Order: sequence, then C-alpha cells, then structure tokens
Amino acid sequence: MEEQAERPTADPVAASGPAERGRRPGLARILRLLCLSLGAGIVLALVQNWLRGDLDAAGLLGAELLVIGLVLRLNHLGLTEPAARLLALSLPVVATALQLTGTVGLRDVSMLMYPGAMVVAGLLLERHTLTALAALTIACVAVVTFFESGRPGGLGSADAAHYLVDASIILAVTAVGVGLVAEHLRRAVEGLRRGEAALVRANVALAEQAERLRASESRYRELIDLAADAIVVGDVEGRIVQVNDQARGLSGYGEEDLVGRTIDVLFSPEELAREPLRLDLLQHGQTIVRERRVRRPDGSAVPVEMSSKRMPDGSYQAILRDVSERKRAEAERAALEARLHQSQKMAAIGRLAGGVAHDFNNLLTAITGSLTLALRDVPPPARAHRWLKEVDAAAWRAATLTRQLLSFGQRQAVAPKVVDLRDLVRDLQPMLAQLVGERIRLETVLAPEPCPVSVDRVQFERVVLNLAANGRDAMRGGEGALGVDVRRAPPAQIHAARPDAAASPHVAITVSDTGCGMDAQVQEHLFEPFFTTKASGEGTGLGLAIVHAAVEQNRGWIEVASSPGRGATFRIYLPLATDGDSGPDVPSEGKEAVGRPA
Repeated sequence: MEEQAERPTADPVAASGPAERGRRPGLARILRLLCLSLGAGIVLALVQNWLRGDLDAAGLLGAELLVIGLVLRLNHLGLTEPAARLLALSLPVVATALQLTGTVGLRDVSMLMYPGAMVVAGLLLERHTLTALAALTIACVAVVTFFESGRPGGLGSADAAHYLVDASIILAVTAVGVGLVAEHLRRAVEGLRRGEAALVRANVALAEQAERLRASESRYRELIDLAADAIVVGDVEGRIVQVNDQARGLSGYGEEDLVGRTIDVLFSPEELAREPLRLDLLQHGQTIVRERRVRRPDGSAVPVEMSSKRMPDGSYQAILRDVSERKRAEAERAALEARLHQSQKMAAIGRLAGGVAHDFNNLLTAITGSLTLALRDVPPPARAHRWLKEVDAAAWRAATLTRQLLSFGQRQAVAPKVVDLRDLVRDLQPMLAQLVGERIRLETVLAPEPCPVSVDRVQFERVVLNLAANGRDAMRGGEGALGVDVRRAPPAQIHAARPDAAASPHVAITVSDTGCGMDAQVQEHLFEPFFTTKASGEGTGLGLAIVHAAVEQNRGWIEVASSPGRGATFRIYLPLATDGDSGPDVPSEGKEAVGRPA
C-alpha cells in the first residue's frame, strides 16, 4: 500500500502557530461586533451634535472612528489581540478627552466608553491586560474628576471625591465582573477547543484505522483471489459472503449466484444425503477434511478435497481443492499396476506352459513316431490297427494343445510382416462365415484408409478366428450378430485408453457379439489360461489366453467391454506400421515349431 503523502497532525491546536492563535475566529467576530456598535454610537453622537450646531468634539470622535476602522482592518488581517488592545486603550483616552472638552451630551456618552473598554479587555484580552486597563481607566476618571473640581460651576471637592469613589467602585465591579465572565467563557472556549482537538485526533485515528482496515481487506481479498484453491467464506448463519475466482471457476456459478446462499448449493442432494456437511462439528475450531463432489450447473461433478474451519468471529471458511488430476493419476497408476501384475502373471504362466509344452512335445514325438511304425506293421483288418488309429488321433489332438501352449508361451516361431488389417479380415470373411454358421449375421466394417500393422499373419488370423469362435459360443441360442470393425483409432481414444502410448498412431480391430455377456468377476480372469465358462469338455480355456499373448507379442493391447445380457466387445490396438517397419523383435532362442513328427 502506498504511504500517504501527508499525514494529519495529531494535535491541531498545538500545531497552530502564533498567527493561528492571534486569529481566534470566535473572538474576532466579537471584536468586529463591538467595533460596529461603538462606531454606530459615535456616528449617532456626531449627527446629534451637528443638528445642535456643536462641533467642538467632532475631531475627537472622528479620531476614534479612525481608530475603530484601523481595529477592524487589523482584526480582518487576523491580528485580533493587537486590535483589541488598541481599541481598549483608545476608549478611556477618548472618553477622558470628551469629558474635558465636550458638552454635557457628549460627556454623558463618553462615560459609556469606560465600561466598554472593560468589556473589550475582559472578553478579548488576558487578565493582566484587563488589570492594567482598569488602572488606566481609574486614572483617567481621576484626571476628569480633578479638572471638574477646579472648573467654575463644576464639582466641589467633596462631590469630586464622592464622584471619584463611585466611579472607581463602578469600574472595579465592572472589571471584576467582566473578568469573571470572561474567565468562565475563556475556560469554556478552551474546553470546547480541547474537545474539538480530541475529536479531530479521534477522527484522524479513525480515518487511519479505516484506511488500515481497507488496506488489510484489500490485501486479504488479493490473497484469496491469488490462491490456487477455491475459497468460500460464510457468515455465522452459514450463508456465503465471499468467494474467490477459483471458487467461481470450479463451481461454474457466478458470485451473484453464490453470495447470500448456503454452501449446500455446491453439492447435490444425493451427496448431502450420503454425507451431510455438519457445520456444527466446527464449533471448537477444529479443521474437518472430507472428499466431496461439487455439482456444477450443467450437472457434471468435480471431485474436491474440502477443508472446513470455523473462525474466531463465528464465520467459517472452506477451502476446496480440485483433485480431478490426482484421481485420474491414481486411476491410471492403478490400471498400470494391474496391467503390470497381469503381465507378470501371464509371463510366469507362459514360461511354465512353454516349458511343459516343450517337454510334452518331445514325448509326443516319440509316441507319434512309434505309432507310425506300429501302424505299418499292423494291417487294417486287425483289431489292434483300429485301436492304434484312436491312439494316433489322440496324440495329434495333444499336439494341437502343445501348439497352443507354445503359442501362449511365446516360444513358437513368428514371422512379422507389414499386413493391411483390412486385407486380412477381407480374406478371412469366408472362413468366418463358415465358422459362425448361417443363423448368425456376420457384419464387417472396413476403414477407407489403409491400416497397415506389423504382425505374423498366420498368428493374427488365429487371433481373429479365436475371438469369432468365442463370440459364436456366447450366442447360446445360435442366433445373433457378430461384428468385425477395422479402422484407425482417434488420438483421443488412444490417450483415454493408454496415455503412455498416445504419441504414436494405432489401428483398432473390434470384434463384438450379441451374446450372453460377462460380469466383472468373469472379466477379471478372462485371459488366464485354462479359465473357461463353458461346460466340461467344450473348451480348454486357452483361446483368449493365446489371443492376449499374441497381441502383447505384437506390441499391442486388448480391451474388453461387456455386461450380462448385453454381449461383449473385444477391441485390439496395434501400432500403425511405418516405412521400413518389419515388426517386433522376437528372440529366436527357445522357439520351436510343432508339426507332425516324422
């Protein structure tokens, strides 16, 4: 906050200089009124004497008018006390001169000037000035009395003494009375001045305090608006009185929509029914932290972490932190951990299955070789030949199972090439139609643009056929629809599925059916080997496990969306092949082909 350029003085009276003290506005007004009254009286006396033809004392009265004019000028310039002294000193002198030289009328008028001088001195001047002026006035009266006692036809000595005593008593009483009244008035004025000064100081202090409060409020509002979290301030009745910019952006409401309403407006009735706000728990100043969902005007919900606390003045403050990104990161981390766990589990099972299949394949080689030699020695008419043929057929079924296990364990040789998935599905259409039968409707949708991927064509044909067979078996009534869709996946779809793979373009192949669907518990174990929901003897439980292994082997991933009674959708994402791409690097060690033993 910028400092004030000029701070008010704490004590205006103390800060005032001599010119200010000499000005004294109230006393200046009194002096001006006295001068005007005296001037009017002198003018009336001059007019009266002029009408009588007696102009002997005109000079003295004119001189006094000049003095009064000078006093008014000094008073106007702010020199009130010097002007009052000049007027008070001039009055007794002029009155004495009029007594000595004037006529009876003027002498009577001049007698009024003596108490007038006392009044001016008492009201406008200090006590010692009043005392000195009273002494001067008595001396003037004594002079007048002395000259009157010696004038023919004037006062006698006894009368003069009596007159002097009476005049002295009158002047003394006037001086004391005026002095007391003036002292009382002066004290009252000083008291009013001190009160006025105190009020000025109080007003200055209040103004400074108000300025500090305004600055503090401004800083507080700036801090609230600069906060990264949404802040809502409520009064003692629980109604919102202030919100910052982040609160308006988070809630989607304007300030006029929030101020004056309770904080319940930020949450849905279902949210409040599940967990009420319970502001009564904040009575003891403790902070309550809860996770909630703020309802926006469009019906969307934003997850927040809400920290609430009641302030010492009875109001409360709530801080709402948007945790959408944290929730999204937690979900992505959980998904990554689940995929890692699933991958590790599948890798361990694959190594076990590959090892078992390798050893079993060696045994099958010896068995099928011996059976071939035995069938040569035993002619068909013999009963043993038929039994040997049954054993040979079982051996080849075992060889098929071994091939599946080797494929799942990624120990079967693959030859990745750049293949357009549209051509692959188009070539498989006759086989797919024969696989699903006539009662199931086959629907294929192929993208207009090329969809090249680097895969082992034979292996991926087996993937598509396995998914089609799985969809056919899910339609237990033998009727429905099986869809196969090939298209390039939009970047937003890839980012939503796997943010870590969103940098490169992908192709999506989708196989959907209208079968019985699966619940969440079945989907958790869907790609595990030997897991099946089919009846005993109808499946080995390796089909989807082989699909999962083949997709992972070709740098892709598979997603499943299904619910009971609503069918299932399997969507495979594979990287779009680029120029010079020949497919994933597959180590040659440990790979072996399964064929009919020689």
